[in-house]
Amino acid sequence: MTTKTEVDEIGQAEREAADADQLVAALEERVREGDESVTPEQIAAQRELGKFARLRAEGARRKAEKARRAVREQAMAELADEMRAAGRDEEQLVAAIDTFESALRALGEAVAGHNQRVVEWRKRMQALDIPHDGHGGPEHAGLAWNERGHHVSVDGQTVRRLSTGRLVGITVHRVAHEWWRADQRGARYGTEYGGRPLAVRVPDQSGAYGVKIDPRGLVRRGA
Repeated sequence: MTTKTEVDEIGQAEREAADADQLVAALEERVREGDESVTPEQIAAQRELGKFARLRAEGARRKAEKARRAVREQAMAELADEMRAAGRDEEQLVAAIDTFESALRALGEAVAGHNQRVVEWRKRMQALDIPHDGHGGPEHAGLAWNERGHHVSVDGQTVRRLSTGRLVGITVHRVAHEWWRADQRGARYGTEYGGRPLAVRVPDQSGAYGVKIDPRGLVRRGA
């Protein structure tokens, strides 16, 4: 970018060159009109002044261009250094992905263990001749089980069989929706495309698509 001082220097030199050219032209015209007071030295001096002024203007332009190149080169070097240093941030992202994957695996293992317990409890209820779809009355120690949903309950509190995929989908959708709401214009790449959150969309409790399901509510008893 050319500074104001550089622009002023170039403009001043160009004006001086133009003034000198005009004076040379005026002196030459006076000679043509028969003015004998004009000397060759005067015309030559003005021509030299014009030439010198043009040289100054060219020098100012080259100086400004050199300064622009230096600024550009410095900006490119700073950008390159910034991008090289950002490699550490990218490794932090990779570490976050590793943590996320580990958490997903841990969730899957926890859900598998939970579901195995539900299946075992259901089988034990069946072995004890507790009727399915019962109400868990005192005569059955508050125990009940569901034939179709594979759920069990105690004291009216349901213990559900869970789906790892559904829990992950709901949780990811909730988080993505928070990012989407934080920036409706989708400035955060990866949270919105075409006005919609990039996430698994699941039915909420009212049957519509949304984010009303809390995955914790699917896990907690009686929720």
